[in-house]
Amino acid sequence: ATSLRALLRSAWQEAQAQVEGSQWLDALRTLEYVLMLAKRVDSSGVQGLRSIGETLGQLALVHWKLSDQQQALTHVDSAIELLEALPPSHASDEAQAGLSLADRLAELRLFRDEVRSAPQLSLESLHKRALGRGGLSETEGLEAQSEGGGDVDE
Repeated sequence: ATSLRALLRSAWQEAQAQVEGSQWLDALRTLEYVLMLAKRVDSSGVQGLRSIGETLGQLALVHWKLSDQQQALTHVDSAIELLEALPPSHASDEAQAGLSLADRLAELRLFRDEVRSAPQLSLESLHKRALGRGGLSETEGLEAQSEGGGDVDE
């Protein structure tokens, strides 16, 4: 279990660095790995549940940055639900952990409200974002548009 905890800590630090560096796809993969590890290390203890909740919150942010509004909502709702279920006695352990549970929940609720209030992305805006991220080349995008019967501007 100790080596798993060390691996979890290392993967969490790597994910944080990727998020801070706006490396969203790398962060997504790393956070999914962190979530898997967190569930294996300690999914019944308070600290383990807090780790899982924090990871879900970070996954929500990454999905939001990748324009996946539905996954962002799913993860942030799960994070809030999990963190709200933690016992009040956990608050005394938070002083050394940094951000209090109440503050983290407030942040997550604000983020959830932001995601919910954002307009649903249209297919056109998703396509433009994919072009901007290198998801499709300009030519592939135009070919897909012309196959769909849409107008192609030269």
